[in-house]
Amino acid sequence: MAKMTITPPTDLMDKLTKLGFSGKEIGKKMLKKGAAILRDEVDSNLKKNLYRNRAYRKDFPTGALERSITISKPKENKNGDLSISVYFKGKDDKGVTNAQKAMAMEYGTSKQDAEPFIRPAVSSKEEKVIEAMQAVFNEEVKNT
Repeated sequence: MAKMTITPPTDLMDKLTKLGFSGKEIGKKMLKKGAAILRDEVDSNLKKNLYRNRAYRKDFPTGALERSITISKPKENKNGDLSISVYFKGKDDKGVTNAQKAMAMEYGTSKQDAEPFIRPAVSSKEEKVIEAMQAVFNEEVKNT
């Protein structure tokens, strides 16, 4: 299954822990903000892959893969760490999961060249995601 997980930097998690219960809620807001930025970049890169050289493609995209990009709810593991995932949800009418299609595009197959769109999204937006999460943290701490 195609899945990306965003975890806040350790120093932010330490500060959130000191805030107690409100820290968890702030952490969830931070993760949602960061995941939205990543989701948008993955979607943008995916569209570039799908619609590039469209005139030469035999199969035309239906838009189902783009619509399947989903952000999970923030989750807390047994250690108290928060995480959120950006993933591909659902199947097509032939029973092929959208996650499988995304991975085939990302890494290629014996019949299809790799057209990475997830790794470039993560690489290009990592700094912006961290900045956005830091901004949410600073705003929330200022308000408490």
